[in-house]
Amino acid sequence: MKSPLWLLVVVSLALPAHAQIPGNKRSHPWQMFGDATLSPSQLNQGTTLYGISGGTTEAQAIAGIKTSETGDCIGFVDRVPDHRLTLTEATKFLKLQIKSSGDTVLIVKGPGGTWCSDDVRDRNPIIAGEWLRGTYSIWVGSYEPNASFPYLLEISGQKP
Repeated sequence: MKSPLWLLVVVSLALPAHAQIPGNKRSHPWQMFGDATLSPSQLNQGTTLYGISGGTTEAQAIAGIKTSETGDCIGFVDRVPDHRLTLTEATKFLKLQIKSSGDTVLIVKGPGGTWCSDDVRDRNPIIAGEWLRGTYSIWVGSYEPNASFPYLLEISGQKP
């Protein structure tokens, strides 16, 4: 579990003053580990969620596989997901991208399977493609054990 003091320090460094976390919850500018429910029109606008990577559980134990179509299931995550993303409709294109100063990994489990990613852009993971309607559990981990880094999880339906 991540230290609340660490969260306070990270929040002051990582979040812009106007940041809001979408979804069905009341939002506060400093909320970490938020969830999102998105419709196709919201995907085109883009959404950003915030958190701190890492954990003590090996990624393969959560993913249940060693490798996926999008990459190897490596690194260390928390047992519980960092975020839940609900898509109200299937979409032809959706991209999840982690932006962090540390070496992060990504696991997504939901309708249609499990996907893992590491080091797609610098030391940050990306998972993109066609997504089914439903709820996805998302873990953001660190490549090394006992390492934690603040991150932004950018969700976008816009093709590059």
